[in-house]
Amino acid sequence: MAVVVCVGLLLIAVEKYALIFEPSSRVGYFLKYSTLVGFSGAWKVATYEQVIVDPRPHNCEWLTAPLGSKHCHYDPVVRSVRTSVTDKGEAVVSYDEGETSHANAFSETPGIYVSWQKIEE
Repeated sequence: MAVVVCVGLLLIAVEKYALIFEPSSRVGYFLKYSTLVGFSGAWKVATYEQVIVDPRPHNCEWLTAPLGSKHCHYDPVVRSVRTSVTDKGEAVVSYDEGETSHANAFSETPGIYVSWQKIEE
């Protein structure tokens, strides 16, 4: 039991480190939105290969021309797609961490998509 707790804490630490120090990394988003940490259930979630992170823009950085503060930054916008099959055999999809589900009419596959939103300060 202690080993399971230690492994769980290690995975949470890796997730937090990756999201804070490497926000463009797929590792943190995979750990946060996969069944490994913080979620369990019948939903299919993305594999590591299905985590898509757009390149983080650099035009708000201090050293980007013109030099100085640009009074902006970028926040990640995460869209998670989970799929499942109901007891009746119907395919469903969820876009809100499994809170609600809709018919999977377009045969969507699980995935995690990260884009960036510019925030003016």
